[in-house]
This record gives sequence, C-alpha cells and structure tokens, in this order.
Amino acid sequence: MDAAQFEQLLQVFNRSQQELLNRIAESSSNAQTRQQQQSVQQIHTIIPPFEHFDSTKESFKLYMQRFENYLLMRDALKDKKLCHQMLINSIGSANFKLMVSLVSPKKLPEVSYDELVQKLEAHLCPKKNILVLQHRFLCTYQSEKQSIAEYVALLRRDLNDCQFVSSCECRADISNIFLRAQFIRGLKDSYIREQLLQSTESDFDKIMDKALSLEASKIDSQELNSKQHITSNDFNKIQPTFSSRRRSRSSRRSSDRHRSKSKINFSQLRIDHLCIRCGRNNHKVKDCRTNPRKLKCKSCNKTGHVKQVCIKTLMSTQNNNNVASNDDYDESIHKLHNINKIVDIHHNRPNNKNDDDKYMVTVNINGRRQNFEVDSGVKYTLINKSAFDRLNVKSQLQRSSIAFRSYTRNILIPYRKFKLQIKLTVTLVCT
Repeated sequence: MDAAQFEQLLQVFNRSQQELLNRIAESSSNAQTRQQQQSVQQIHTIIPPFEHFDSTKESFKLYMQRFENYLLMRDALKDKKLCHQMLINSIGSANFKLMVSLVSPKKLPEVSYDELVQKLEAHLCPKKNILVLQHRFLCTYQSEKQSIAEYVALLRRDLNDCQFVSSCECRADISNIFLRAQFIRGLKDSYIREQLLQSTESDFDKIMDKALSLEASKIDSQELNSKQHITSNDFNKIQPTFSSRRRSRSSRRSSDRHRSKSKINFSQLRIDHLCIRCGRNNHKVKDCRTNPRKLKCKSCNKTGHVKQVCIKTLMSTQNNNNVASNDDYDESIHKLHNINKIVDIHHNRPNNKNDDDKYMVTVNINGRRQNFEVDSGVKYTLINKSAFDRLNVKSQLQRSSIAFRSYTRNILIPYRKFKLQIKLTVTLVCT
C-alpha cells in the first residue's frame, strides 16, 4: 500500500466516523425533544384552574394580567389553545354565561383566545371619556387621613387612563409633568408644599423622596414634642387639694356649658372639610399658612376669612333654606287636597283683652241673624263649624280649591265652601 492509497483509506475512515457521530447526536436530540414534549404535556395536564373573576374586587384588565402571569409561570402562555381552555375553566359560572352570550351565535371552541379576551374587555371594561378621567385626576387631593405614599399610589393609578400627550406632532408622553404638578398641588400640608416649591428639583421620584422625608421628620418631631410635654408636666407635680379640685371641676363645667352654647355645627353648614380661613379643602385651620390680614370676606366685609366660609352668611342662608322648606310642604298640600293656591291671612288682635273696640255688624243669612266683624282689608270670610251648624244652612256644600296661611306660617285647609244669600243693612252717618 503506497502513500496515496493510505491517504484514501484515512479519508473513508474519517467520513464513516463522522456519519456515525451525526447519527448518534440526532437520535439523542430526538429523544430529548420527545422527553421535553412529554414533560410539557404532563405539566399542562396538572395545571390547576386560576381563581374566578370578581368584578367587585378588581377590573377585568388587572385580572387578565394576573391570569397570563399565572400561565407564564406554568410555561403555558405560548399555547393559545391551552390558554383558551384555562380561561373558560377559570373565569367562573356567572361570567361563563356572559362569555357564551358575547360570542353567540358562535360557540366557544370556534372563537380564538385573543378574540375572546377582546370581547370580554369591550364588555367589562368599556372605554371612558378621557376628559372625565383627566378632570377626575386633576381634582384628586390628599385627604386628611392619607399618607403621602398612599396619595402617590392613588395618583399613579388614575394616571394610567388619562392619556396625557403633547399636542404637537411628536405626541410625546407628558404624564409625568401632570403627575408632578398635581402631586404638589394636592398636598394637604402647606409646609411640605412650600418646601417642594422652593426646590429646583424637577424629577418626580426625587420630589417624592423629599416629601416623604419631610413627612417622616414632621411626624418624629410631633412625637418628640408630645413626649417632652408629658415629661415637663409630670416633673415636680403637686397634687391639688379637695377645694382646688372642686373649683377646677366647677370651672370645667362652666367652660363646657359655654362651649356647648357657642358650638357651631360645621357639618350642617357643609364646611367641616374646609379651612375656615382660606376656604381650601387640603388642610385644616391649624396648618393654614395664609396671612389672615390679607383675607377679606366680601359678604360681611370682615378680615380673617373669605366669603366661602363666612359663618354669618352661612347661618343666614341656612335659616332661609329652613323657611324655603315650607314650600315643599305647600306643594304636598296642593297635591293631597286639590288646592290651587294658598292665601296668607293675618289676624290683627286689639291691644286690650276686651273686644269692645271691634266694629261688629249683624248679617241676615238665609233668614237667620249672625254677627260678623267688619274688616275692610280681608278678601275671604271664614266661619267655624259650630257657627255654621247653628245657621242650619240648607245649601249644597262644595270642596274648596284654596287654602290659607296664618302669620305663624301654618296652613289652614277649609272644610267646605258654600253660596248664600246675605242681607246687610248699612247705615251711613254724615258729619
């Protein structure tokens, strides 16, 4: 065997060895693929259903985010057929009926997973008016019992649906600008707001960190002041005698009576959530930083408050509303008793207790005599039931279409009205 023949033999040997290695690698990869497929099928068969959708706890969009994250953890999100089956199995009986009605006349297996999710979102999460959502966001203020972290979470939640974008062609997202502005604007603590406005920082995360640190330092300072106050009051404390305790109790009772008499119901005046100086709803009067000398009420012309929280004006308005509530009573009188109108009557009593100064005349009614008081200013004549029975009137009684109001604003509803022939003799004395 020469050198050329030996070279050919080596090439054939190497080629056969390479083919054998390729066959072994291919068979091992096929076995690994079959094993992976079997493991995936086993995983899919043992995936438990996800929790039912409850619209009272969360929106459908949030539910779908948790549902798809659950499928991603189970390595089943890529299989749309399995996602379709899992959604049907997990959404609950009440929402399953809704799902069937939304895809009708088709059946659920005939609808794809993406189309099914789209139909459910269109029904359960309809698009709201952007202007309404933006207005609601710009009216969000920090409440009295709300921390800065909770307030920021509320702003971020509402910001997702507001779609704050630039009006230029680039349509850039400017939601962070509105978030920063509304956060500073809606803070209840005026001191923290002033500190943020004095800063030149424009990044929202840094602004929020500064606000949180200011809030924490303020809370710590209040706790330290309260502890120092208790310690200073307890140091070298002298127990009061019986007489001093008695005088202190009596003084407290008198001060409590005084406060109860002068107490104003701010909730009835609808200003219990407002500062009674500047009229804003993001802080109380103890935290108000506005100079009271610069505030002037346009209603009572006094300084120290504004017209919106003017106690005198609101009290007078409340009294007027109480009087106006009689109009609702008048309306019910109209409907119940078929009354067309209500006429005010005023009984003018004489100064003395005797009725000697009244001018009385005798009127002949159906042949019977009856005394009447002469009143030239009255438009209607009223008679009580006992006097009517004494007259023994035979005419037919009719329903009255009007009622009367006294000077005490009480409504008087007549029993009946009737028509009579009255004869009156008038004597004129000329002087």
